[in-house]
Amino acid sequence: MKNKFLTVPLLLSLLTACTTQSYFEKVYKFFDATLFGYQYEGEKNYLTNINDIFYYLNNDTDNYKAHGKGIYEINQDNNVHEISKDLYDLLNKSLIYQDAFGGKFNIFVGLLAKKWQESLDNKLVLPPNVISEEVNKIRNTSLELSISNGVYTAKRIGEAEIDLGAIAKGYALDLAKDVFINNGVNKYLINGISSILLGENIRNSGDFRIDFNDIEGKCFYAKNTFIGTSGTTERGVTIDGVTYSHIVNPITGSVINNYDMTYVIANNGALADALSTTFMISTVDEVKSLVDKYGAQALLYKDGEIVYKTEGFVIKDING
Repeated sequence: MKNKFLTVPLLLSLLTACTTQSYFEKVYKFFDATLFGYQYEGEKNYLTNINDIFYYLNNDTDNYKAHGKGIYEINQDNNVHEISKDLYDLLNKSLIYQDAFGGKFNIFVGLLAKKWQESLDNKLVLPPNVISEEVNKIRNTSLELSISNGVYTAKRIGEAEIDLGAIAKGYALDLAKDVFINNGVNKYLINGISSILLGENIRNSGDFRIDFNDIEGKCFYAKNTFIGTSGTTERGVTIDGVTYSHIVNPITGSVINNYDMTYVIANNGALADALSTTFMISTVDEVKSLVDKYGAQALLYKDGEIVYKTEGFVIKDING
């Protein structure tokens, strides 16, 4: 689903202190008005490089507006479309996760997600016959990816629409990290609100302290990693006592999720994003299986309580 501005209950409490090192910060708007802040030690031209990454991936993955050679164009028909290498790689990675996550991560939920959004905007629950019809489209849609003479192409087979909202930001952060690493920069922060890339803290080369808004007085520490979050905190719609979210279960078509928030710490941004979305509609046992498989850390939160967390996801008192 198209990502509107989402305030995730995580606060980075570190930001800056005086430093003698080169330090730059800039804020842009990409991926449907999500704010990205950059904070790192390095040269200003790196900002331009990262800006290009977000700009072009934002256009490539926009399923609401035409930009030339992106998802919007692929969704219009069943023809072969030339795409960029980055979009090819992102689609390929998405299909791998789709198979590996037992079908609960699925890039073909775009049309169903749009119909749910339109219905919930009017405080209405989507009719079962519409859900069933769209789930059938999801089951019967696939994607062919090809490379020939350096040209990357994609062809949709079926009627369901592709939506990369659950993975695009994380993948963009993977590319941004490559820029830093390739230029010898190890102190950086890119705050994508629901997706965060951390290097080392500019202040002291140590960990960043990250506070929870929805777990009072608690925080955790991290560096050199990615954090992905998903939830209903800001975008949930309650109708007749039931909360519906923006996250679609591609198997059932439902948007009633198992948790209020999920948090994932992983060494890959696309993985952290995809897992955090998948966990919203997964059982605890399914979550355990995936974190074990990928070596990730996770926390699941529901009704003011932590339902599950991995041993490596260490929570501390803010004033402790």
